[in-house]
Parts: sequence; C-alpha cells; structure tokens
Amino acid sequence: MRNKTIFSSCILLIAAVAVGFFFTPHWAVRKMRQAAVEKDAVALSDYVDYPALRESLKANFNAMMAREVAQNKSDNPFEAFGAALAAALVNPMIDALVTPESLAMLMAGERPPLEKPGAMASGKPFAQEPDRHPVKESEPDMSMGYENFNRFVVKVKEKDSSERPVEFVLKREGLISWKLSALRLPFLEENKIPKPTTQSVAASTQRSQRHKTDTEHKPEKPDPPLLSPTLSNKRYQPSDISRRVYEDAIWFDVTWDTSKLPRATRAVKGILIIADIFGEPKLRLKWTINDPLIPGRQHLETGVGFEYNQFKDSHKWVRNTDLQDMTFRFEVTNIIYQDGIKQEF
Repeated sequence: MRNKTIFSSCILLIAAVAVGFFFTPHWAVRKMRQAAVEKDAVALSDYVDYPALRESLKANFNAMMAREVAQNKSDNPFEAFGAALAAALVNPMIDALVTPESLAMLMAGERPPLEKPGAMASGKPFAQEPDRHPVKESEPDMSMGYENFNRFVVKVKEKDSSERPVEFVLKREGLISWKLSALRLPFLEENKIPKPTTQSVAASTQRSQRHKTDTEHKPEKPDPPLLSPTLSNKRYQPSDISRRVYEDAIWFDVTWDTSKLPRATRAVKGILIIADIFGEPKLRLKWTINDPLIPGRQHLETGVGFEYNQFKDSHKWVRNTDLQDMTFRFEVTNIIYQDGIKQEF
C-alpha cells in the first residue's frame, strides 16, 4: 500500500513538472508583455536576444529590398541610387523596431513608426516620447503555440483586423528559459514600409544638375479638420472596490465642432490627440462617435475617457496638466454618412 502511495505521488509530481515545463514559454510571454507595458527596459531585456533579433530583422529587410529591385528592374541609373539609399535606412529602421516601446506596440497589435527610433535596446530607460498606445480599445487578437520543441510562436494583430498577424518567435535557452529571437512582420513581406522612392531621388538629382533652375512648389496647406474637439471638466477617478470601481480612470467631456462636416453622419471613427500647448502629441486615443452628427450643430460627449495607468508617462502628464495648457485635435479615419455612403481617410 505504501509503495502504491509513493508511486502515485511520483506520477503526480512528474505530471506537475510536465505541465509546468509545457507552460514555460507562456510565462515568458506574460512577463515580456508586462515589462513592455510598464516600460521596464531592463526586465524586458531578460526575455529578448537583441543580437539574434537584429539579424532576423536585417535579413527580412534585405529580402524585401531584393524583391523590390527584382520587380522594378530598369536601366535608369537613379534606380540603383535609390536602392542604395533605401539600404542605408535599414539600420535606423531596425533601431526603431528593436526598442521596448516598439515591441510593446507590436504586442498591442499596432504598427510602430519606423522613421524615428526611440530608446535603444540596451537596458536604458525609455525615451520621453509621446505615448502611441491606444487605450480605448479591446485587447488584441493573440494566439500562441509550439512550432517545435525549441521554438514557440506568438501571433498578434489588432482586434477584428483582416491583416496578417505579427509573429514573435521565441527560442528555448537552456531547459526552461525562452527569449525573443525573431520577428515575422507581414508589412515587410508586402513592402509596406516608408522608404524613399526612386522618383524622388531622380527628381532631386536632376534639379541639382540643372543648378536648381526650376521653381520649387510650396507645400499645399492641409485641409481643415472635419471635426474639432474641445475637452472640459477633466477629473481623476481612483478605484474603489466598495463602489465596484475596479480601475483608476481619467474622465472628461468633449464638445465637437461639426461645422466642417460636408453632411450628416451616422458614425465617425478616428484618433483623438491630446497635445501640449505647442501641439506636440502626448496621448493618442482611438475614438468612435456612434451618435449622429449634424453639420453646424455642436455635439457633446460627457463622462468619457480612458483607464489610468500610473506607469505611463503620458497618462501622468494628462492627469497633472491643466486643460489650459493642452491642445486637442482629431484625425478622422472612417465616416459612415446617414445616406449610407462610407468614406476612408
């Protein structure tokens, strides 16, 4: 009887160890996401193999550029010059991707900017830059699983998006440790990255050869915004379990100027940008107005806002800054008009 008990205990212990061993990459992904969201570059570095990640991205960029050159073969000498100039941008783009902030955006299902590198991936604190994380949205679509014994893949995309997901490839280090060693970026495979066009390179070179005899055109003024927001009545709400308030939040009222709308709308979707007094963005919120809007008639939203995260500098800035020292603007991305016509921007 005693032998049976010992045998059963051993079986249970082995089963527990096997289950724990199986879920080690899930734990690594959880800790990596937590470090990225909390902007803890040092903690994130424990789960990222930066040299391997850089080599992976460099190979992806080079393959993308090789496809681009093969698809646009030409005898034009400016084509080769443009390709060389694009190749020179690879390292800055990789620097922009291999940062805790960019990894956090990718984990949230967003596409990080490639033209302006943020903090370097060296365990240093995050750069004090505007927060680009949407906070008024659901969790991204995420799935994960083993590709083989030593490779674990996490697939992330924006909620309900039709685009292909970004894939985070973790490789086993030792017995139970995992590190991010590669990224599979669908927008690289589709050549959807900002890069200098050969036409602009050729035009610039030709102007130089003509000693700038052509008249330069001044950039056109941007169209006025279709909707202009004004925020008021900003307040901070701490969590209070006794009142069933489980998250800290910042609430405010928004008055919308609709005078620039061409006609009545059924719903509007876009980005609400909260900026400093000079117009530098500090927080970007995904925003949807489901109420009908009538041109020339102001629309008021009361008691709207976002969940407050004490670890985000942008959230602390919004909480501690007076409204008179803020500016606001709204970038429309989609409109459904009351006549059923849809428009994208």
